[in-house]
Amino acid sequence: MAKTGPLGDVEKFYLENKYQDFTVEQLAKKLNRPKATIEKHLEKAKKETIHKQQEKENLFASHKGSTVMTQAASELGDEIRKQNRERKTSARCTTNIK
Repeated sequence: MAKTGPLGDVEKFYLENKYQDFTVEQLAKKLNRPKATIEKHLEKAKKETIHKQQEKENLFASHKGSTVMTQAASELGDEIRKQNRERKTSARCTTNIK
């Protein structure tokens, strides 16, 4: 009897990294899960991957050899800089030992 309930994090990781090496039937047998559960998760993971790729492509606009940063890329850069500054300020702790 196959397991029921949601997939665990380890199972999801395994599926996302091994779906190209095995068939859905083989994956279902290895994880002792229904075939429909495996197919559903793989479809969801593929959609998320496509969405992430599209987001990356939308960060810079190219036209006739020139590349311009979009608003999304600018905001992402600002956010990364802000996080780096916060990390550096929290690490600037000095203690005087006498």
